[in-house]
Amino acid sequence: SDLPHTDVRFVDQAEFQAEAGFLIRERLASHFKAHFRASTIGATWQLGSGRGQGSETILPHSQGLDILIPQPAYERRRPGLSGGIKAPLTTYGRQKKMVIKELDLRTWLRAGGNEIKSYRLGAAMSPEMFRNIVRKEAAQMLSRGHGFWYYDISTGMFRDPLMMEVAAETVRAYQELELENPQFYQPEVALVYTDDADYWLRKGFSSDNFVSITDRYTPFHLRESGIVFDEVYLSDLLNRPEPAPYKVLVFLNAWRISAAQQAALEAKYKNGGRTLVWNYAAGYVSDHGLSDKAVSQLTGFRVKSKEIATLPVVTLENGNIPGYGEVAFLVSRQGTHSRSLPKGSRLFVIDDPEATTLGRYPDGTTAIALRNHGQWKSVYFALPGTLDAGILRQLAKEAGAHCLCNDRVICEFNGRFLSLHGLENGTVHLNFPTEGVLADFSSGEMAGSGRQIAVPMKAGETRWFRFTPSNP
Repeated sequence: SDLPHTDVRFVDQAEFQAEAGFLIRERLASHFKAHFRASTIGATWQLGSGRGQGSETILPHSQGLDILIPQPAYERRRPGLSGGIKAPLTTYGRQKKMVIKELDLRTWLRAGGNEIKSYRLGAAMSPEMFRNIVRKEAAQMLSRGHGFWYYDISTGMFRDPLMMEVAAETVRAYQELELENPQFYQPEVALVYTDDADYWLRKGFSSDNFVSITDRYTPFHLRESGIVFDEVYLSDLLNRPEPAPYKVLVFLNAWRISAAQQAALEAKYKNGGRTLVWNYAAGYVSDHGLSDKAVSQLTGFRVKSKEIATLPVVTLENGNIPGYGEVAFLVSRQGTHSRSLPKGSRLFVIDDPEATTLGRYPDGTTAIALRNHGQWKSVYFALPGTLDAGILRQLAKEAGAHCLCNDRVICEFNGRFLSLHGLENGTVHLNFPTEGVLADFSSGEMAGSGRQIAVPMKAGETRWFRFTPSNP
């Protein structure tokens, strides 16, 4: 067919456009390695958050490139916000690749523009703000076996003694608590990215697809749940000889799932008491075209879809609005009056008498639901951007997955190194996997001992700790 919604040539063009530049860099690096025949490292910079531009399909299996260098989201760097990069760091690590986060921070010495622009760039406007941003951003990488570097984007950005102290602290933490870490922590919840799914999203000349807009902050929002995640590609999840050790799997962008991939998911992961969480049009692009039936087969719900012209509001049964999607969409439209969607946008409705409704559209139909299939549970968020940190936390607890602390805290943990970033004032209640002693990393002062430890936090503050297990 030559219809745009069924013609795979549009997907081929999107794939070529995304991968062409990355493929050139991969081949250059391979030729350099072949020529020098020595210990040569291939590294490439990437504008973005660690996914896209060919990195998802080329980097994991590249013979020439070893390191990817992305930047954390500008608008999410500020203290009090969950930020970082959105990338399958676990898969890259398993493939012996390293991701080095570029800390191209703007500071009070050179803020990067006027007040509005410097705010958007997440500029650190005080020494304490600088410390909290650096700790928050470095912790994501340090806790997962990856790295970071400081990039002085216009010379003089870091010309301050306190900044050098903060940089020295991050180096010491990396040396003491990452390189020498015999106590690896295995998360029991994973965020799953489908490798090439975004090629199937319709692109416009002047704006992103509405799915990309509404889901822009979803991975960041889920980090507010108090859960430490692994982040993997679907191919990595399915190609392992044994099922991965996860009790909850969150499929963020499974728009395109082949019959072979669906069969592998059925055999390996739809069992063992696991909970599988699906987002929006999961499975909609099947081997035989666009299909509501394919969504139903993958998610385990009876689902139907229809075209819509405006973004609806989804509310939970308790009246709250889930996720970040509506906020992201309205901000991108620069006003609450603009809820219009591009022509062809689709709304999925759960129409399943055996499902438990968790959230509804304005007309009362089901937008979020749970269904127990006996050997596994399925949870479906039918509108992009509604994936909710609070619901995910509850699902993880019911599945028996380890939750490190209460919600509204960004926690990073590798078994020894612990980072906490407060999103509100209050006490953080920690639940470690083993007994141990917790000490402030900077001062060495003891913060508590045992498995359950409480520490005070302020909104926007980042605290680093050393955890020493009683029986390593």
